[in-house]
Amino acid sequence: MALRLIFVTEFDAALTNESIAERVRHALRDSGEISLDSAQEHLLGQLGSWLDRALEEEPPAGIPVGCFVHGSAGRGKTWLLGQVFAAAPVPEANKRRVHFHQFFLALQERLGAKVSAHTAIEATVQDLLSGTRLFFFDELHVQDPGAAALLNRLLAEIAERHIPTLITSNYAPEGLLPHRVYHHVVQPGIETLRRCFEVRELLGATDYRRLGGGAGTRFASGAWVVSRGSMPDGGTSIPPATAASAMAGIAPVAASEATTVLKDHHALPALAVRSRQVVFDALTFLESPVTSKDMLDLASLFDDWVLLDVEPLSRLSRPARQRLVTMVDVLVDADIRLTVTSQVQRAAMSDVADPPTDWFRAASRLDMLGTGRA
Repeated sequence: MALRLIFVTEFDAALTNESIAERVRHALRDSGEISLDSAQEHLLGQLGSWLDRALEEEPPAGIPVGCFVHGSAGRGKTWLLGQVFAAAPVPEANKRRVHFHQFFLALQERLGAKVSAHTAIEATVQDLLSGTRLFFFDELHVQDPGAAALLNRLLAEIAERHIPTLITSNYAPEGLLPHRVYHHVVQPGIETLRRCFEVRELLGATDYRRLGGGAGTRFASGAWVVSRGSMPDGGTSIPPATAASAMAGIAPVAASEATTVLKDHHALPALAVRSRQVVFDALTFLESPVTSKDMLDLASLFDDWVLLDVEPLSRLSRPARQRLVTMVDVLVDADIRLTVTSQVQRAAMSDVADPPTDWFRAASRLDMLGTGRA
């Protein structure tokens, strides 16, 4: 199954009498490109049945407020729930889809205004849910107490307001915020999920990203280029700029193109800025104190990123390793084209016994990039 971007059109007159699951199946049949595996088909039936009832004018008593779907990387959770979200007969103005990094950024911006944490959380939750009749929280993963506190409040408010909600995660509820010292902070959120949501696992071991899933996205139009010679023994390393220049659409980087970006935050060096394309030296970018907010800001300015000479994890500091995971998350969610040059194949990147948190997801996503040799 190739997970291409195929969506149900809102309020298609021909589909108004169909269930949500049938609308999704109808769109997939029309596309002729995608067939669901047995686990995905089973989950679609469960999600559709729940959401059909949840969106009734008077939902049945006791119906769960949401569906929390977890499973391994590349199983198609975001894609499948995205189809259900698009097929739901709710006006677009009343649908709200939020990615984890957008969610936490909203809180950080509130805290930046020097208000109390309680006030910031309440205001953030109000902004997210005001006017919302269907909520989709994609890729929920919690790694710090601040995000856990915001999540607890958000889930409690969703349950209080009875807003039908779809959530995807790589973790079962009990796996959120796994840090042994801080795990108790997210316990109220876990209890809300277990009490008020259906919790479903998308079973199966197939990672569709490794089979071409996401091929229609802009992110997947990028490439992972191994910047080595073509000699049988690997040859002599080629300078990164030369490797990049060998790829279609990327001209050699001249020293005169060096500039800085994010000047309002801190001066972050870039090798070049070419309209909507930005070129970074990977080590400089990853070892700089770049935050998820910085990456989101950059993603709004540049939809084509080039990262030159990416090192294996063993040659990066721990913060840089985690920064690489965050960067991949942000670029995939914003659907930014990414071109990477490296002296190693992607499979050789994970050469440490303790990879960063969520590396499994980043590795799966990097497999969507095309391959090449400079």
